[in-house]
Amino acid sequence: MSGLRRIIRPGTLIHVISRLVVGVTIDDAEERLEYLRRVRHGIERSDWNIISFAIMSTHTHLGLIAGIATFDALFRGVHGAFARWLNRRRGRFGPVFTDRPTTVVVDLANTVRFVAYLHNNPVRAGLVRRAVESDWTSHRFYVNAAPAPDWLDVGLGCHLLGLPDTPEARMAFDRRVDNEAGQDEPWLSGRQLAAHRAEIRRERGSAIEIAYPKVSLRHPREARYPLVNAEGVRLKPRWSGDVPHLLQEVSRQTRVSVIQMQSSVRQRDVTAARCLAVLTYRDYLGRPLNDIARWLGLSKSAASKLAKRASQELHDRARMLAQRVAVEEAEPVFVATQGLAKKVNKSTA
Repeated sequence: MSGLRRIIRPGTLIHVISRLVVGVTIDDAEERLEYLRRVRHGIERSDWNIISFAIMSTHTHLGLIAGIATFDALFRGVHGAFARWLNRRRGRFGPVFTDRPTTVVVDLANTVRFVAYLHNNPVRAGLVRRAVESDWTSHRFYVNAAPAPDWLDVGLGCHLLGLPDTPEARMAFDRRVDNEAGQDEPWLSGRQLAAHRAEIRRERGSAIEIAYPKVSLRHPREARYPLVNAEGVRLKPRWSGDVPHLLQEVSRQTRVSVIQMQSSVRQRDVTAARCLAVLTYRDYLGRPLNDIARWLGLSKSAASKLAKRASQELHDRARMLAQRVAVEEAEPVFVATQGLAKKVNKSTA
């Protein structure tokens, strides 16, 4: 299943939960700060934003706003570097984190509930009475109890929370978090995911790749799991469009006409437009290279060489273009409602 490119739309709210292996814990302030330093380095290498966090002894929570860069690019090296540092500090060997992080997409309408859930982690664990008393979540920065670090985007977080920059609004948010201290959210914690995935496998068989669930906390609570059929094909996000439609989209973005792209002209802007079309169609929409090459009047090898010379900027533009033209509604979606997974829909509501 490793061939799937999971596309996360820029601006999406992501909850990332990373668990440590049994017997390894984050024990003190220095270790927590070192973990956050590693996260900061990952954020600085990408165009993602971090709006909230909670660092517990056995696991960590991050609230992230997705950018254009892939999730893997963001976390590449973050956990490995921290694990090496922690092992050197303790004179030990072996893994520090279990497998890959648990990832949940959260409906932006639930931002307040989500951030309150993160900030109340130490309260639910019995470590403090109120969220503001803990140094190891981002809550103190939201209520102006401490100056926020520059890598934590409290401004963006306040915007998503609908939180004006006034003392009264910050106090009201503090009270809201306190009022929700006793509320656990299994939909946000990821505890429901294993049961949902097992149900999907039973209904649809093993040849299915299950993408990140998108959770809504409205009544009734539900999680939607986009599915990709893996039978005999390299796994890619589905797209039901055609080459002419894509070329028109490339033309609108680059201001290079379709006729110019199909010509033998080798001007830089025309070549870049051709390359953008090839990358988007093959790499980010998962369609055959032959199709796009034929429409552009190129051989398959020429189209492949064109893509190999593409810059990172062109790859980023291709990814964004694919996100715009891909028809998410055409993908099968597994809908899990309160308690247990219920049904499989062919389109989103």
